[in-house]
Amino acid sequence: MAESIRFLMCSPDHYEVDYVINPWMEGNIRKSSRDRAAEQWQKLYQILNEQATVELVPPEPGWPDMVFTANAGLVLGENVVLSRFLHPERQGEEPYF
Repeated sequence: MAESIRFLMCSPDHYEVDYVINPWMEGNIRKSSRDRAAEQWQKLYQILNEQATVELVPPEPGWPDMVFTANAGLVLGENVVLSRFLHPERQGEEPYF
């Protein structure tokens, strides 16, 4: 396992499109499949975990977009800048990251 490569992931246990805060969500309210998201997530996790270290953030009820961990912050070397989300629908994720 490559210790220098690390990923942050959160399983899509609570994933759903319940609101629109970006163009990709438009027209997709309640059209996502949590089962399909879980299947895709598990496959990605297995592939990444074979090649790198994968850190997991536990999913929290009420915060369906936690699965998009790339939005949690920016890492540069040993420094991390955590996100301050604009939309109230995502602001509750901040303490978990």
